[in-house]
Amino acid sequence: METLLEVIALLSSGLFAGAALYITVVDHPARMSQGASFALQEFRPSYKRAAPLQASLAVICFLSSVVVWRLTGRWAWLAGGALVGAVVPFTFAFMMSTNRLLLDAASPKDEEAFRLLAKWARLHAVRTCLSLLGFIVLLVQSIQG
Repeated sequence: METLLEVIALLSSGLFAGAALYITVVDHPARMSQGASFALQEFRPSYKRAAPLQASLAVICFLSSVVVWRLTGRWAWLAGGALVGAVVPFTFAFMMSTNRLLLDAASPKDEEAFRLLAKWARLHAVRTCLSLLGFIVLLVQSIQG
């Protein structure tokens, strides 16, 4: 059971971190390069598809890591899972207001849309860093066994 939970924690953290890195480095900059109106039009369906998957992966990683920590007493499992899991409260505390403005049916003007999308990108980069750090901690811990 412990090994299965370790694999689940590592897999979910890796998938989250990989998706977050892709969005931060490739997807969002490509959207933005086409102008604010296009970026906003592409952001909405992309966000609606990605948000449930990313939230699920972060929660699964956190919960499985907590259980592994409780079973083994190895604090690195808790630390790695907490780093990945921290993206959920971070999103609610710092990104949700921006998300709501970007998803609002009344589209912001180009200047405002560009500003909001740039802010979203900076905030999403924080999520990417948290998840990559968490994945690295979990990967090192699983290798050290």
